[in-house]
Amino acid sequence: MLYDCVIVGAGPAGLSAAVYLGRAHKKTLLIYQGYRRTSLAKHIQNYLGFADISGPELINKGLKQAERYKVETLVATVIKINKREKLFEVETPAKIVRTQNVIVASGIDDILPDINNMHEFMGETFFTCFDCDGYHMTQKHVCVLGSGDGSARTALAVKQTYAKKVTLCLNRENNISSEYIEKLKHEGITLIQKEAVHLEGEAGKIERVKFEDGSLLRCDCVLSDLGYNRNDSFLSDIVLERSETGYIKVDQRYESSQKGLFVVGPLNTGPDQVTVAVGEGAQAAMYIIEMGFKF
Repeated sequence: MLYDCVIVGAGPAGLSAAVYLGRAHKKTLLIYQGYRRTSLAKHIQNYLGFADISGPELINKGLKQAERYKVETLVATVIKINKREKLFEVETPAKIVRTQNVIVASGIDDILPDINNMHEFMGETFFTCFDCDGYHMTQKHVCVLGSGDGSARTALAVKQTYAKKVTLCLNRENNISSEYIEKLKHEGITLIQKEAVHLEGEAGKIERVKFEDGSLLRCDCVLSDLGYNRNDSFLSDIVLERSETGYIKVDQRYESSQKGLFVVGPLNTGPDQVTVAVGEGAQAAMYIIEMGFKF
């Protein structure tokens, strides 16, 4: 079966593209692996028109909207994508499908600390995104868990924008520079090097962070800043232009260096935000629709 487009990933970017393609009567298949990063968000409050909506609710609404316009869905893992002449072959454990275009919207997964009960607080007082959740840190004591200069920059941003107090807890892979140590001191940010192992509190509210040596840190919330993994290993057989840091380069239509393969969401060089991803998915889909016009 030949599709006009196969979309990999059912986050905000992939679902936005699916709705546009479905409404344009394009034969579209949406393949997704189940709930991912957006689905961990309990409160999305910076998406226009929604004062407060959870990630799962937003994703479920998007799936129903796409299916309303005859978009096919398949819950499966994409193993490999290859280009055979002018068509792409998208391989899953169950089957291989052929398509003229591919939109990759598989996103990223946060690298989380080894804290045995963090999911009890996820999205309430345990956060992974400064831009998404910084507002909830207003006038709070924030414990930032991270490593190196990048996490020092995050801690400084939290202190200068939102928090009353910040403590930066570095893991064993500490490689922070003396320059940032001085900047942290100047902003009154406490720096410690310990591994967090447990969170104390109740009803989703963190009260203390417990470390491997048994010591405790009183705080109001935790921001994990340990980086992320890209979900793009299925593209290993396709040569793509990438930035020095590994992001896939795209043009203004979000088309990669491989014609017909579009990359939307945090796998390209743009910011990782729901609002941004929705726009990127829509723009890629509109270009695919326009390519089919004959004048």
